[in-house]
Amino acid sequence: MLRKKEEKFAEDQEATKRKRKLEERKTKITKDEIKLGELIASLHQKIKTKDAEKSRLYSHASEEEAKLNETLTSFLNDAKNLRDATKLTEEYTRNNGGDGLDRIASEMSKIVSATKTKAKELQAVQPKLENVAKAVADQERHRQLLLMNIDLMKGEERMVRTSGWTVMNFLASPSQNFFLPR
Repeated sequence: MLRKKEEKFAEDQEATKRKRKLEERKTKITKDEIKLGELIASLHQKIKTKDAEKSRLYSHASEEEAKLNETLTSFLNDAKNLRDATKLTEEYTRNNGGDGLDRIASEMSKIVSATKTKAKELQAVQPKLENVAKAVADQERHRQLLLMNIDLMKGEERMVRTSGWTVMNFLASPSQNFFLPR
């Protein structure tokens, strides 16, 4: 009878130990889930920030492109005006000899000066537009990395929920690690 009580007591002690270990494990998993949830929320916030930055950069790029198009249109108009002035000069010279050439030469020099200015503006805007395009591409690449990290953490969270194993536990366990040589 005493032996049965001792066995029963030993079984109760063992069950209590197992229950305590399970509760500790459950507490650890719950803490890990909370940490993962906070980390996922943080990553979602970073993605929102990156999306906002990307939108801002796209908007900026569109504005720069509009300015570039405006400068190009102005440049093309100036080139057309120069061609027209050249035709007028040639025609006037043929018909009138040399009268009024100073006025036409002055007008042509103004047009040439304006054309050079527009060409410089085009050259100045081009590097900015290239930098904006590069920044947008970098933002998109960073956003994709964040999304992949979130997917990885969700997978780890599912693994913890279903098996109780964390990635670190899995990698540390020689019986579960098929990738490392034994």
